[in-house]
Amino acid sequence: MKKYIFIDNWVLGFLREPGFQDALQHYIRVNQYKVLLSSLSLVELYNPGWQDAQGVDRTQMASKFYSSVPCVVVNPSDVWDAEIKNHLDPLDDLPTLLDLREIDDAWREEAVLSFLRTDSLYLQQGKNIREWADTYRQLKERWLYDVDEIIDHACSIGNLARDSQGWLIHLADKKELFLFSLDLRRAPRQEVDAIIGHQVKRRLQGGSMSLSSVRLSSLVFWYLYVDIDPSNKVRTQGSDIGDLYHLSLLPYCNAFTVDKSMHQLLMRIKEPFKPIQCKVLTKPGLKKAIGLEA
Repeated sequence: MKKYIFIDNWVLGFLREPGFQDALQHYIRVNQYKVLLSSLSLVELYNPGWQDAQGVDRTQMASKFYSSVPCVVVNPSDVWDAEIKNHLDPLDDLPTLLDLREIDDAWREEAVLSFLRTDSLYLQQGKNIREWADTYRQLKERWLYDVDEIIDHACSIGNLARDSQGWLIHLADKKELFLFSLDLRRAPRQEVDAIIGHQVKRRLQGGSMSLSSVRLSSLVFWYLYVDIDPSNKVRTQGSDIGDLYHLSLLPYCNAFTVDKSMHQLLMRIKEPFKPIQCKVLTKPGLKKAIGLEA
């Protein structure tokens, strides 16, 4: 497996700081990382009003940065589907949409920027980031309703319950059933029995399991919406779906940037999986890792 670092879009805001970009590029080179850029990260960068921006906008900074380091584009949904085909076991390598190093050095930056600005060349190829952004907007608008439907269904089959006042109760002995049902939410019906049989056999063999992207997405759902930490109650919103997609890539990374609330959520996950050799970096941790802070 290649060595990947996931850089969330909030990191791009620091590229204007003196020395930050050079230090981050050096950190990537020294550790022989490839930047894992999700298709959703590109959508979040899309700015339909870029022509009205004053000075250098974020799409320009992002294009310059991503073209200067080894970088691959991955669709998290493709990773989930590939894991399902692999009976929910982790993959040996990630399915990638594009390796930016396949684009000639001379016009790599311009190619990325043109895509983010819906250049006609990409539109003719059916690669319309404006449409991707519209789809993501609809997904965010629907997401909290989807969360309610998932939880209501779990209550109806007894994997979750509500008290007399309607507050959600998570049942410890049903947690694995709830998580497994989430794991299978994208699986074709005709493949479910084979996946269940494979996973049951694996678990009967004992030993610790490797964490998959699908299972991590289910665990993030669990700790965000079901087993809520009252001391770190994250305000739920439609954009949670973006965090869930991105965080699910963590099992394939050696370094991963997150904001404070998502870092606290990840620290709550204590399930018995094989340890992941991944540095989870908040803003202070990232600056320390790249040598800008002691």
